[in-house]
Amino acid sequence: MELDKAKYDLVSRKLACLLDPFRLLRTVISVRLRVNSSHESELDMESEAITQQLCFYEGILKYVPGLADELSRMEVTDLQQICSWIMTGMSNQCSTDLRLVKHAGLDYMLHDGEVFKPSIPKTKDKSMHGFNHPQVTHLLCPQKKLGALEEDPDMIITALQEGLFNTSASNWPACFYEEEVYDPKNKLKGLFHSHAAHWFYTHLFIGPTAAAMDTCVSNASKPSKNHAWGLIEVTPYIIAYMHVVLYFTLSTVLHWCSVIGQMDLSELLWRIIELLDDKDNWTHETIAYWNMLFSKGAIESESEDDMAQIHAQCAGKMKTKCLSALEHYAAEAIEFRAPPLISSALSSSPTPLPAS
Repeated sequence: MELDKAKYDLVSRKLACLLDPFRLLRTVISVRLRVNSSHESELDMESEAITQQLCFYEGILKYVPGLADELSRMEVTDLQQICSWIMTGMSNQCSTDLRLVKHAGLDYMLHDGEVFKPSIPKTKDKSMHGFNHPQVTHLLCPQKKLGALEEDPDMIITALQEGLFNTSASNWPACFYEEEVYDPKNKLKGLFHSHAAHWFYTHLFIGPTAAAMDTCVSNASKPSKNHAWGLIEVTPYIIAYMHVVLYFTLSTVLHWCSVIGQMDLSELLWRIIELLDDKDNWTHETIAYWNMLFSKGAIESESEDDMAQIHAQCAGKMKTKCLSALEHYAAEAIEFRAPPLISSALSSSPTPLPAS
């Protein structure tokens, strides 16, 4: 079978930005095989983790129509090659996005007239990021600890640097909230409404020109992600990815990874996805809020295709509906069959292929 590398390169970029940049394809397929053969008891995973793996598998099928049939007759070496291409492509896409917002992303944290004091040099070095800078510390500090930080900044900054406070995925950082609206009795108020996260989205999905000109329309020669990939809505997965990129940009870490200090970014991603997966008023309002930003850009985009613009306009008006992870899997479940050769190759304990 002749493999189309360009196809899988494109798939890998979409999977990173639109689904889950941390998922390991070989593990995903191994889990899918065990579940399909009713051997999920052999998996050393919580049910929630298994559901996440299955959702990723269904996402791959969405972006690669016919892949299930291809896998059923694919040689092990071809499957390994595809896994390698996709994992490398996902890592490269994330690294590219981080590079694009490494410096501009800091500017998006500021309001008009604000500057970082002390200034943060626009160099490769990120030693002035993270808890090493007072303003960046304010952004990364768990929202519920901001009061203590303002009362005694030196003590709290030292405690954060030494890991004495919980800064894991179970504590939302202040930069995830709209400023000055936090309510300890209603921790959803203002969550995922920060101006910075929306600027990150504009920069990465519409274009840096659109972000620089404070518009939702890109006039760049290179098509934006939205235009090139035919995106018609902002999904919980995109919102989660934007917040992961935002957190990473503020950190001191230079290269794409899944854990920064106490923060497991993969866990953070799925906490956001699952929170936005609930069918309640706050979820619908939050996703609609993000789509207000998108819909204008979609309708006034580079596309001259009337039907594409009509679809985008309708998508902007539609009430967003989020399927739960389990419902998503059940709705798109496709029977997966693999020949004994591939089954035996993947039946051992899931071992992820290297990303590069």
